Amino acid sequence: MNKKGLEKLKKYHLIDKMIEAKKAGKIKYIGFSFHDTLPVFKEQATTEGLKYAAKKGMVIVIMEPLKGGKLANPPAEVLEVIEKSKTKRTSVDWALQFLWNLPEVNIPQNFAIVNNVTLEKSNVH
Repeated sequence: MNKKGLEKLKKYHLIDKMIEAKKAGKIKYIGFSFHDTLPVFKEQATTEGLKYAAKKGMVIVIMEPLKGGKLANPPAEVLEVIEKSKTKRTSVDWALQFLWNLPEVNIPQNFAIVNNVTLEKSNVH
């Protein structure tokens, strides 16, 4: 889903059509995957949106929770906080722990292809 796709979804009332298809037993689940810029994401999907979706009983899957390795290699300020913690974890572990502890998130998994050997090894541990 991107901004253009969202506009089409609304224009053609596709959510209503998906709900009808689900009620008719033609489809089992309704979902989408987001692929656009951060400003568009903030416009469409916020923490408030995440909580709303969870209250509506939607299953929330976080794809690529490590942001393509960005959370595996955080900025120096974040590393300082991690190093000062009494609990010793890698930055990858901290990122995943954060997601797993969000009550709204059902399945945090990294479905994307891991192209960084260090990140891959961290994901395995």
